[in-house]
Amino acid sequence: MTALNFDIDVCWKRGDLDLRVRTHAPLTGTTAIFGPSGSGKTSLMRLIAGLETPDKGNLIAGDIVWFSSSARTNLPPAHRGAGLVFQDTRLFSHRSVRGNLDYADKRRDRSVTRASRADIEAAFDIGPLLKRRTETLSGGERQRVALARALLSAPRLLMLDEPLSALDAERKARILPYLKRAATEFGVPIIYVTHSVEEVLTLADRVIMLRGGAVEAEGEPADLLQLPPSTDGPIVPIKATLVGPGEVKGTTRVQFDGQEIIISGEPNAEPGEQVIVELPLSGARLQAAR
Repeated sequence: MTALNFDIDVCWKRGDLDLRVRTHAPLTGTTAIFGPSGSGKTSLMRLIAGLETPDKGNLIAGDIVWFSSSARTNLPPAHRGAGLVFQDTRLFSHRSVRGNLDYADKRRDRSVTRASRADIEAAFDIGPLLKRRTETLSGGERQRVALARALLSAPRLLMLDEPLSALDAERKARILPYLKRAATEFGVPIIYVTHSVEEVLTLADRVIMLRGGAVEAEGEPADLLQLPPSTDGPIVPIKATLVGPGEVKGTTRVQFDGQEIIISGEPNAEPGEQVIVELPLSGARLQAAR
């Protein structure tokens, strides 16, 4: 695939989610699909990967039609050349780390020129893990192996579905540089699903913001995440942990990414529960993440 454009125009309705996304993304660097829970991020990724079928529309990667309802074209997932990494990693528990990598290496598309296995193992510090069983790995180690396995399959596109959501702040900080390398060192375009502002600002070259199944805004992360307050503009959702009431009445202390901040508002939640902090601040609004 030589062209560097990805045209997405899909409609898909299931339950309460009415997904209608029309956008044009470059097949280079990292494109983040960003938004609150229930906005359709993972559903859109599954449609792109071929794990779900749109009700109608088109998915065109470069000059290759992956899906077209009018032309009745629907390439199977294995023929789309996309590598997937989920938050639960989905490593083979009956295989060692080496066995997981062997599986991908034997099935890779030999027509696609990518980095060598030795380069990938070195970039993700896999060497010390090769003989270990996957169930003995930490969350961060599992993600490194999952990334290496996905890259070994020589994907034309790498899709990551909230790969860091199960990690604490320390482990997340350790794995972020590895994610950056996937795009910068190996030249694989990435679609990255997340609700984390930190991850978007650290990794993404471009962001597509979803809300209610539709594209609310798209562009460069620094531009979108610094928009002036507006009742019509995008709201940045951050999942945080409720610490307790602030010293000033009507304020609340929350913690996210290892930092504690004070926000106006008093959500109906108990200390230790997850809440959603909605930005930009004019002041921020809180709601219980239940």
